[in-house]
Amino acid sequence: MRRICRVRALCVRRHTVPTFTLFTSIPPNSNYGPIVENWRASGFTVISINGTEESAQLTGVQTITIDSSDRKLPFTVILNAIRETGEPFAGFINADCKFIAPLAPTLIDESDNSVILAERIDIDPSGAPAMYRAFGFDALFFDTSAIANLKMNDAFRVGMPWWDYWLPYALELAGLNIKRFSCPILTHEVHSSTWSKKTWTELGQQFSSENKHLSLSRLDCEPMARAAYDRLRSSPVVAGSEISEPTAKLLCAIPILTTRIMTSEWRQHPAFISGKMSQKSDNADDVGRGPAV
Repeated sequence: MRRICRVRALCVRRHTVPTFTLFTSIPPNSNYGPIVENWRASGFTVISINGTEESAQLTGVQTITIDSSDRKLPFTVILNAIRETGEPFAGFINADCKFIAPLAPTLIDESDNSVILAERIDIDPSGAPAMYRAFGFDALFFDTSAIANLKMNDAFRVGMPWWDYWLPYALELAGLNIKRFSCPILTHEVHSSTWSKKTWTELGQQFSSENKHLSLSRLDCEPMARAAYDRLRSSPVVAGSEISEPTAKLLCAIPILTTRIMTSEWRQHPAFISGKMSQKSDNADDVGRGPAV
């Protein structure tokens, strides 16, 4: 059985009144410094949960060390570690995402008896929107009292697919209300996948077996994933961020436009059909070809 060995607190800059603890699992070989600073500037106390070897390599960030050699820890382990901190509310974020703006002081109130899901905008190295859409959630904020009632499953791990569907539905079964932010609040620089199609399919089957109440088991993995995402996306929305309303509307439009380009729906736009779109816009459609996940 895995156990938490220790909590290693380093000399890091803290906010005068910490309002929310943000948990993650940082790969030590990544350029995590600027990302951690972004999280702190957005109002969070940051704690990374890692196995023994990885934890020893991290500097400048508070860690919880797990007695394990796993690099991709099961969420069972991560959630138990969060529970043992005694924090009444917590956030979890993928280690390669940044906040677009600080979150609102109402986040704790909104998280009471709830889990709030956060989506991302994929960007290229220059910071421009990339022709890719993940159809998933890269951070969530939740009432930790539900962890005690959670049906755990070691198959779902950090850095692997399907956890961002499994965990919200598991927290819902444990008694929490699902909500989502009204617009994407994160950015993520695109990179190649670290898992195979076979792994994606196997984890999709695990998700299906645990969520028969959703009536999705009759679907193949790809339509099941989209149906699971669409149901989560239809959850009640909260503002929860200092992003202005006009900016929020623009951020909401970026994934929609990306999807249209990727699926060639843009070619059905009246401006395209009438020949009014520029050659540059037409070329942009070709750049966007590729699989949607």
